[in-house]
Amino acid sequence: MATLETRRFAMWLTSGRTPSLKFKPDGHDRMSVSAHDGPASGVTVTVPLFALPTGWVSKQRDLLARVHEVYPREVVETSPGAYERHRDSDA
Repeated sequence: MATLETRRFAMWLTSGRTPSLKFKPDGHDRMSVSAHDGPASGVTVTVPLFALPTGWVSKQRDLLARVHEVYPREVVETSPGAYERHRDSDA
């Protein structure tokens, strides 16, 4: 999220075993988002977006904090800024 806030290229889920998202600014206050499903279909879909509205990143952080409140044991931070869904074996 911090990378998106500074309008730099960002990528999420880079393990190569799951679909990934790429956020690429174009230098003109716009951005494109690509979803790539390499492991299963190999398909990539890219959508051009206008500039993110002011406060968008802050709102996403608030939503993520809410997820942590509602599902404190299901979503774990595996490293700084990286989150995974975790299921207890007792559930």
